[in-house]
Amino acid sequence: MEDNENIENQSDVIVQKLNPILKEGYSQKSSNLCFATTSVWKILFLSVLSFGVYEIIYFFTLWKRLNDNFGYQVRPVARGFFAVITNFWLFGILEKYFKAFDEKAFCGIFIAFLYFLINFTSKLPDYYWLITFGTVLIPVYIQIKINKINKNNFPDAPHNCWSVANTIWTLVLTVFFLLAILGLISES
Repeated sequence: MEDNENIENQSDVIVQKLNPILKEGYSQKSSNLCFATTSVWKILFLSVLSFGVYEIIYFFTLWKRLNDNFGYQVRPVARGFFAVITNFWLFGILEKYFKAFDEKAFCGIFIAFLYFLINFTSKLPDYYWLITFGTVLIPVYIQIKINKINKNNFPDAPHNCWSVANTIWTLVLTVFFLLAILGLISES
């Protein structure tokens, strides 16, 4: 009986901590008030292999989680596709989320601006455009913090494991990656 009360009290504490990012009037079980645990290596590998396209999917999943579990009424596909702009809102929400769990938070606006700026380095002259690959460091940084919060507060958080879709993506993107490298070599 005491264990149930402890779990309920812990649940109430989590909901209270997350009040700043929950939509007003939205009630949800505290066990759902988290983001999925994802391997940092998965994010790095798929982002580099896809020339950053996987980042759209990554941000889509964050927006979808906010939509489904935190009461936001957003269109995750559009928010993921236009991540360069919509991350100004997403990173602000994540900043509050990290602060709620006493995780050293970043300045959401600064990180969003940095992401925006790095994305536009693709217009730089030859080989300087490779700086664009640095955008993957921002989702990796965010995911490291999410994984730490999940480990400490949500041991039953969903895991975004490697799947058949990831394998198919990897095969298709590997072909695309090789063709892109061949295109670069043939220009020289």
